[in-house]
Amino acid sequence: MEIADETCGRGLVVGGYPIVCRGIRALVEELPYWRIAAVAGDSPTARRLCEKLRPDFIVLDLDLPDGDGLECLRDCARLHPAARILVLSEKEQQQWLQRAFGAGAHGYLSKRDMDRELCVGLGWVMMSEELFLGHRLRGAVLEEWAGAREPTTDSRLDALSDRQMEVFTLLGEGLGVTAMARRLKLSPKTVESHHSQIKTKLGVATTADLRRRAVDWVLSGKALAVLFVCRMAMDVGDFL
Repeated sequence: MEIADETCGRGLVVGGYPIVCRGIRALVEELPYWRIAAVAGDSPTARRLCEKLRPDFIVLDLDLPDGDGLECLRDCARLHPAARILVLSEKEQQQWLQRAFGAGAHGYLSKRDMDRELCVGLGWVMMSEELFLGHRLRGAVLEEWAGAREPTTDSRLDALSDRQMEVFTLLGEGLGVTAMARRLKLSPKTVESHHSQIKTKLGVATTADLRRRAVDWVLSGKALAVLFVCRMAMDVGDFL
């Protein structure tokens, strides 16, 4: 594990995908006053390093493979309240923004804008007490508030717990009960229980209707996110 020069702002990167972590590190360390002290590939490691290293800032990929991004964010904010936390995510729906800021994030940036806005966003959260929101998400929020576009949110989703939101999102991404249980490290029975509770909260009668609702919601915020993944794959050499 590399420890940064103490004269620099020391950061922790949290992300389950090495290609994304390498990209974050390369972008951050282009500037002389920030260094990445360590990289955590999962939630338990992130919690341990956050408490041990006491970093000045944390760049956290909300889309952790174990589906534990929000809980990890909440724990890091609790373990080291002084750290400034910038969240990256493919999730662009307002419910995720609200939950991330509520869990302790100081900034939220779409992964599609990582290469252009990561350093801007990090500088903002390090220097300002105001929250940072990337331009793509900021524009969508302002347009929705101004009534210039149809709302992409459903207020009934606010009733879902963080775990139920993860289950709902994975359902919309096409995962079945077994795959979802494996991803979230839950039992299939627990996943089925979440399905039942989500149907009740959203007023949906059948699992098929719930899946259609979940697919529509996921596509509202992620239809173009694949462009980011493709671009990262093609440019991987630039980050090595």
